[in-house]
Amino acid sequence: MAAKEMFEKLGFYYEERAYGFSYDAYDSESGWLRFVAFDIENKTVEIHRINIYWNYETKYTKHTHLDKAINKQIEELGWNKC
Repeated sequence: MAAKEMFEKLGFYYEERAYGFSYDAYDSESGWLRFVAFDIENKTVEIHRINIYWNYETKYTKHTHLDKAINKQIEELGWNKC
């Protein structure tokens, strides 16, 4: 299964960004926005979880399925190759 499909199964949608792209998931009821940003130029990944109602960000907590999707995307981008 492709990384995009893995993210979509977890409720994320693909979004083009100036720096590359991200996968975003938003829960309008609770106000939580989760996004995984892939910076193409710098070959970095950032994971954020922000509550837009309270302007509050929490640390990323381990999530096995999300970790698998992130690792799959990194593999597809070829970042794990020496």
